Amino acid sequence: MTIPLYEPLNTLKKIDTDIWIVDGRIIKMNVLAFGVPFSTRMTIVKLKDQSLWVHSPIKPDEKLLKEIDKLGEVTHLISPNRIHYAYITAWKTHYPKATA
Repeated sequence: MTIPLYEPLNTLKKIDTDIWIVDGRIIKMNVLAFGVPFSTRMTIVKLKDQSLWVHSPIKPDEKLLKEIDKLGEVTHLISPNRIHYAYITAWKTHYPKATA
């Protein structure tokens, strides 16, 4: 089974006013002792107060973090379930004031 990647990876893709997606690499999650591959994608929304809401953060890299910092201050890190927790610690370390 091949998991598609949506190039370019690790870069902001504007999809509407104040809404971006960022596609990341494949991540493997252990399911019943098997490493099941999943593609990754996060969503960033600029809120009315100009702060940023980040849903399902992907693996961060310096270039991506610089792009995001130009948009505004990350104040919310959202990981709705276990598979989305993979990189939340790295993001919380980089944005310690954000609510996770």
